Amino acid sequence: MTIEITSHRLPPSKCTNPSCAAPLDSAGGLHDKMPAPGDRTICIKCSEMMIFGDDLMLRSATEEERATMLEDKEVLEYLRALLRLHN
Repeated sequence: MTIEITSHRLPPSKCTNPSCAAPLDSAGGLHDKMPAPGDRTICIKCSEMMIFGDDLMLRSATEEERATMLEDKEVLEYLRALLRLHN
């Protein structure tokens, strides 16, 4: 089975985790859609959970948003994949 990941260019932004601050200018995923305001994302470098703002710039997820993300099976699978990638 082949999995295709679609990548979309975005306005240049940075990871909101101060100890990471990785430059981010694209988003990829299993869904072929451009991120929209309010969509969630996770930094591939440090696993910081973030939300796309109205201008598609990233902001830190609130504690409530983080809790909701951690209840999502897709998010948990992605976080597990990141752990495997970094170990």
